[in-house]
Amino acid sequence: MKVYKESNNFIYLSDKDEINEVFYTDILFNFPNWKLEDVLPLIRKWKVLGTEFNLYYESVLKFFFKFKKIKNSSDLPKVTELKKLDDQEKSSLFPSFVIAVRKLSQLISLNISREKYQLLDMFLPYIEYLCDFENIFRFLFGEKVGKLVVLLLSKMKKEEFRKKIDDYLKIRSKDDQIDFLNRENNIEIIPFVDDITKLRLKLLNSKKTIVDGVIAKSKFLNENLLYTDKGLKDKLKSRIINAFELGEIITGDIIKERLNKIWDDLELSGRPKLKTIFGYFNTNIQRTGYKFLTIKSDFETD
Repeated sequence: MKVYKESNNFIYLSDKDEINEVFYTDILFNFPNWKLEDVLPLIRKWKVLGTEFNLYYESVLKFFFKFKKIKNSSDLPKVTELKKLDDQEKSSLFPSFVIAVRKLSQLISLNISREKYQLLDMFLPYIEYLCDFENIFRFLFGEKVGKLVVLLLSKMKKEEFRKKIDDYLKIRSKDDQIDFLNRENNIEIIPFVDDITKLRLKLLNSKKTIVDGVIAKSKFLNENLLYTDKGLKDKLKSRIINAFELGEIITGDIIKERLNKIWDDLELSGRPKLKTIFGYFNTNIQRTGYKFLTIKSDFETD
């Protein structure tokens, strides 16, 4: 098998010497003992769909660099997971992938035109394997998005994860979004948010608050808050619980306003964060704010 580079920087594969001059621009590798039928399934995920030729994206070169010392195709890794999809499987998977793209578009602010969504339908007849879906999204939206869509779709199979995504998208304030992502049970959403939000989150988590020479960390991270006054912890808990009513729905700004008043009254150092409230209450995100469901037990907060 010979590997050539085409004029548009696509990679062309052939096991024949008689090849059109257009694809003869740059011979990259020559593995005479590799059988094309053994290699094609391994590199299917890089295939340019919708063409009659064996055209592949340039990223397929990573595969050849990795295995270039192998002299016989029988020594290549075997593909066990590559299974052809039947028409029913393709028809059921396609809408799921479109939904995943729309969710990702909301999460990282992709600018996807209606025309690009319409192009998805044109690729459907060329799909044979699951990896072909990733290939389509790589072609339409770039390699990074292609991988993210496939990963997001696998995560969205769980109802709990889908609810977290929907809850996050309801939040309008950037600070409230950061607080939401900073909660331990929501960190699985982080790979799918935009780079600026990831950076803000990283910077926030790198900060340490020093109180009387002691590093104090948030209660919702399952770490104990330290106080010089042993009774202060109970006083703080009582004040916070009494400041909020179960069932009420309020914005993050109002929550922080009430917490700030408590901090002032008790003469506490520093300023409370929105996430402080999650150590005392179980909440649910609504379009108009946070709904207070139940008071957390000592078991849940310690």
